[in-house]
Amino acid sequence: MAANAFVMWVKPSRVDKLDRALADDQLMVGWSEVQGLLDNTLSKNDIRDLVHDVYHRDEPTKHKAGSAATHLWHFLRQMSEGDLVLVPRGESFYLARINDSHPEYHEELNADDTAYRRNVEWLNDRKPFSRLDLSESLQSRLKSVRSTSAEITEFLGELERLSLRKNETSPWKDQEIEAIVLNYRDMLQKELAELPYNKTEHRNLLMTLINRGKGAIEFKHQNISAVLEQMGRPWILGYKPLHNFQGSLVDAVERLILPVPNAGWPKEKIPDVGDVNEIFVKEQTIRSNAKQPGFRTERVARKIDYAARDSRNRELGRAGEEFVFKVEQRKLSHLPDLASRVLWASKIKGDGLGYDIETFDSSGKRIFIEVKTTKGSADTPFYISAEEMAAANYLGAGYRLYRVFSFGQKTKILEVKSPIALQFNFEASVYKAELR
Repeated sequence: MAANAFVMWVKPSRVDKLDRALADDQLMVGWSEVQGLLDNTLSKNDIRDLVHDVYHRDEPTKHKAGSAATHLWHFLRQMSEGDLVLVPRGESFYLARINDSHPEYHEELNADDTAYRRNVEWLNDRKPFSRLDLSESLQSRLKSVRSTSAEITEFLGELERLSLRKNETSPWKDQEIEAIVLNYRDMLQKELAELPYNKTEHRNLLMTLINRGKGAIEFKHQNISAVLEQMGRPWILGYKPLHNFQGSLVDAVERLILPVPNAGWPKEKIPDVGDVNEIFVKEQTIRSNAKQPGFRTERVARKIDYAARDSRNRELGRAGEEFVFKVEQRKLSHLPDLASRVLWASKIKGDGLGYDIETFDSSGKRIFIEVKTTKGSADTPFYISAEEMAAANYLGAGYRLYRVFSFGQKTKILEVKSPIALQFNFEASVYKAELR
């Protein structure tokens, strides 16, 4: 039995390093340039002063250094062998158990700011839990501790019980898969018909039929969305696609959902622009959502209705462009002459320009925007053409790529400035072929 429990975000230098933590079986914090923190004679105030001298020397107060010192104190001094650590990520979280007696410092890891580390055992077979698995009081506690750490020993019993659950990681049986696919199908039909339905009621009904928790059901619903997304079919917007699904899930979707007539994708609705200051995000939230390789992806690919998918993508793309067009007009509303000259270029001049919107910054400098829209998260992969890459190069500082994500829900924009080659990993996926 653990003595204490903690919550901790793994974001050294504000960069999500959770994937590396999972791979290394270690937790890590930042402030790597402050050496000597493993000295047990240091007080929390000593740690604060050291952090201030290295990172915040020009700050008039030690407030930032004090916050860092609290985080470091939890990690270096208070966490003990056997303690549980809840590590949030988006709408899910991971559980780890400390399995060392003291922290480590690896000077060679200073470059990526992960030198201070703790060895851990990842529970639940390194698979995430859903936040739905947590009590409302613990969910509320997490909201008050954003991107740092805190002791949450009052919830130790809840986390211990969660760590002992076994059936969440066991393979789903055929009858369980059939039950959840039918459950999903019922919700999907109602959503496409624009009829009201309650996800919680559907989930609770399903829990009377199968021995799975709320979080496991939530993830499997997201898996079904992923299968349908890859097939180019409609999926429930409230269940964002989550890949790494069982091959038998593809069979069930093919058998139980594809033959059922439906109205197809509903027509895209352009979100209200509202306050443009709340639309743009400053940095991308990294979230692992890797697609499962191998025969499962190939089997899904054979079921794709390419004509329907291409039509769908074009409609979504045009909706995203119209949204950005309105956003740019709203941004320049205090400069009506410039606002009136914002141009939806791909609509007026045609495709092939390498960008979609012509607009201006507040000084009147012309800006060219390529719009990439997804209903998924900001890190959902997208395709970019040779013309778009060429435009990014020759337009230089005047070029922008707007990654419009969570479209139609809580629509946000990640603005990426040129050179975009420094912001993304590119992988060739289409080749032009001519007979020799």
